[in-house]
Amino acid sequence: MTAFIACYKSHLRATGNRCAAELLNFFKNYKPNRKDGWLIITIGEIKEKLLDTWGRDSIRKACKLLDDLGLIKRDHPRLNKRAWMYKFVADELVEKPTTVVEEPTT
Repeated sequence: MTAFIACYKSHLRATGNRCAAELLNFFKNYKPNRKDGWLIITIGEIKEKLLDTWGRDSIRKACKLLDDLGLIKRDHPRLNKRAWMYKFVADELVEKPTTVVEEPTT
């Protein structure tokens, strides 16, 4: 199985931050683990899902940026000190992007 992380141009334009753009795609596509649409996950688990591309501090700052921009909602459940609750709310911003294949630069 091959794993990859997508970073869409529309997400990058909306956030101005590559880590936040990748996180936006993650929250858009990751299935919530609660019936009300919230995903409860730790920063360490997000780091692992993003293939350890970003550090914990970068992920925390990117999550705060996405929340400040109104692209996700986040809350801290009282029962788990390490986990946060996230909800993707930017459906109108993130439509299906067109596929563009670019040659890698060296």
